[in-house]
Amino acid sequence: VSHYIEEDCQHAFCIDCMRGYLEENMRENNYFIKCAEYDCRALISIPTVQKVLTPKEYSRFLHFRTKN
Repeated sequence: VSHYIEEDCQHAFCIDCMRGYLEENMRENNYFIKCAEYDCRALISIPTVQKVLTPKEYSRFLHFRTKN
């Protein structure tokens, strides 16, 4: 089991760090979340979001992302 996740933009992050980053963005009502790497403009991929968040959080993410 890997403790890191790599994005399409080739930046890699600790899964716990990515979870915290996604949760923080969602608390701020941001559901189009860019890579955490400074100056990277790539969006975090849907498969990454699904892998990192709980099923309940992922469902919420999809609901609000499709709403905006």
